[in-house]
Amino acid sequence: MSNLANILQSRAQDVIDSRTDTVLGNLNISFDYLNSELMLKAVFDELVKNLPDSKPLIDKIIQTRRINLPSSYKEKVQACISILLFWVKGNQEPFQLMSFFSHYTDSDIMTNEAMTFFFIPVYKYIAERIVKMWCVE
Repeated sequence: MSNLANILQSRAQDVIDSRTDTVLGNLNISFDYLNSELMLKAVFDELVKNLPDSKPLIDKIIQTRRINLPSSYKEKVQACISILLFWVKGNQEPFQLMSFFSHYTDSDIMTNEAMTFFFIPVYKYIAERIVKMWCVE
């Protein structure tokens, strides 16, 4: 279990520390890892089962210039995954969304903000679920 947690934490740190030119690759690696380990895959599959459409979520963020995500923990995480997958599948740079409301103009800083808002909740949720699953076994 500790090896799984260490690798998960390492993959997450790679994403969080990403720069504009590495973020999509690091997200891809993280999603691949989530799909490669049985316990992680079970949690991830549960989350992606009923993902909300990313387009209305992104449109709302752009229109309001605020990150408005669902208040339910699981629904918030699913919204984050939906947006992250939109970026990865569409080869979209996260800083572009952040540019609508960020106080910064540096794309690397805005990329870091995006990962703080959208990736960290996913990582925390999955880590918490893995700990719960491991404690039950």
